Amino acid sequence: MGIDNRGLKFIVHYGMSSSIEGYYQEAGRAGRDGFQSHCALIVRMPHYNCWNDNVSKLGSLSIDRLPCKTTNLLKCAAPYGLPEPCDFARQVRMVLRYYIKPDRFAKACASFWEELVTLSQTGKDLKTRKVCGGGLQGDYRIQQRQAYLHRLKQLGLISNFMLEYQRHGNHFDVIFHLTEIKNISADDLKENLTERLFEIYQAPRAEDKKKADQKADKEKARESATMVLQGTNSLSKILVEKAVFELFSVIRNYVLDMRLESLRKLMFYVNQEQSCRRRDLLVGLDDVHGAEEDRCDFCDVCVPSLEFKTERAKVPKESVQFRDVISSVHDAFRYEDIDQIISSTTKAKHLKILDTVGMHGMTRLESDPYNIAANLAAGIAFASDKNESRKVSASMYFQRYSDLTNVDKKDFDLAKKGYENHKNYNKAEAIVSYALEDSAFDSEEGIALLDEEAQNTDISEARRENLKVIRYAVEYKTVMSNLLETLSNEVEEFL
Repeated sequence: MGIDNRGLKFIVHYGMSSSIEGYYQEAGRAGRDGFQSHCALIVRMPHYNCWNDNVSKLGSLSIDRLPCKTTNLLKCAAPYGLPEPCDFARQVRMVLRYYIKPDRFAKACASFWEELVTLSQTGKDLKTRKVCGGGLQGDYRIQQRQAYLHRLKQLGLISNFMLEYQRHGNHFDVIFHLTEIKNISADDLKENLTERLFEIYQAPRAEDKKKADQKADKEKARESATMVLQGTNSLSKILVEKAVFELFSVIRNYVLDMRLESLRKLMFYVNQEQSCRRRDLLVGLDDVHGAEEDRCDFCDVCVPSLEFKTERAKVPKESVQFRDVISSVHDAFRYEDIDQIISSTTKAKHLKILDTVGMHGMTRLESDPYNIAANLAAGIAFASDKNESRKVSASMYFQRYSDLTNVDKKDFDLAKKGYENHKNYNKAEAIVSYALEDSAFDSEEGIALLDEEAQNTDISEARRENLKVIRYAVEYKTVMSNLLETLSNEVEEFL
């Protein structure tokens, strides 16, 4: 980056970038004189089975089950056993290095807070011990210490802090200077945690959506903070650890889902040989660049021999219809309008730009991973994608939509719309995803629908048991409700 040499003709990427936007910026160093140039991306791809089993479906809640999440950068984990870790694994490990498991982070952060409180009681200057820098380990130590201070500041436990860099040979060490260790109550901590959680819930939404969801988000944040910090009236290390754990867990899930979405989008670009590479790249950057069959005749997919017969890439004609559909899709993302998404994806399929809708959905999910409209759009689009690497990922987007609408929101109408699209992709998978206790489908109407669908569907006996459990639970609730109503009527008559 920062190179502006107009004569560059060849760029080699030895290793994958962290996002398609990063790759585009790096590739853009070449060809600035307007003449033909080449860009080669050399990628260590995941094992085929690992792609299907893990990479295409990976989210923040499943990342700890990833075989290669170990910090050993020299080995590819069993059972895949590649000669060396793939580029996806290397990128994931870099993210997990700084977003460690919440329990470890919270415990270390609370211990650090306890050290600061002890330091403040001595009457000496509020400054930490010197943190040795230098190399990867040194940089990691400094960033972790800074992360602890940042989370403590978010919770109102400390005020501002500054970094003092001290030269030590060929690197720098760091001393952190604090202005004040705040003496707050447990109620103050709970209120601060509530505010921070509320800000996180609101962050990815458009302004009008923020206002519409403000009350619900505030209540959700307050319930979470109250549940985490209940039963304690005085500030303590344990209480701080609980607050940090909750705050860091929510932030970590958001960050991991966003970063994984960015990595997956770039992997989709790399791991395909059907679509024009130029079109895939521009669509991945939220552009509209022709229909599925359009070709640039200037990439390795369009011309595998790389013997190009033109000096420039072909550019498809601008289509007002394409722009209108994509504009409608973005409006649906903004308002999380499911009916509009279903309508827009139908039009996009007719115009042969359904893959564009899916990639735009992924772009939205990079900053707003729990947007139900974007998840459903990606699921619908990739379910019929001719690119096999994208097609297998449809399950993850449908599953996340189910989690958000069927489990979290418990909205049967929204959940049913997702189920109808999910079953067109994989009926057995859809039934299993929605047949859950304490969900929107945990009702007479929901169970009746799933029972009927399951009659002629290949579902394992173990999975059918789950249907029986929630069916009996619904029947039990109905019986108990009728019994209570009868008893209530009899009591009223007796009185």
